[in-house]
Amino acid sequence: MEPELVALATAGATTVINAMASEAWSQVRASFARIFAKQDAAVEAAVVHELEEAREALLTTQPHNDALRERLTQQFASQLQMQLLTSPQTREQARKLVSEFGDRAGSADAAARDVRLDAVARDSGRVYQVGQGNQFNL
Repeated sequence: MEPELVALATAGATTVINAMASEAWSQVRASFARIFAKQDAAVEAAVVHELEEAREALLTTQPHNDALRERLTQQFASQLQMQLLTSPQTREQARKLVSEFGDRAGSADAAARDVRLDAVARDSGRVYQVGQGNQFNL
């Protein structure tokens, strides 16, 4: 298989998985389902159903979902690879999905991992910071 198709399918699947816990989910789900639909509403509905089941499984196992996340990414990447291989006209739809939602879908996840805090307190100043979660200053 062409390395470009493998990379595109992996990026598409990663975009879908990252979007499952984001505000972009409904748009990403619809875009991904349209890649498989080929003007067939039943196929599109089946893909949406499969995505919703995967999302439910992923969200109910948080925060210990790395293995499931990896398995789902591989599953959807494999399905997308086959679709891109058998229907070359869907490649542009997959590129659009990744370019439009790739950064947005993963931004919340990336922001949660990449936290940098800088603070300077002088004289009798106080600094209260929290990288994640809630901070209660009493």
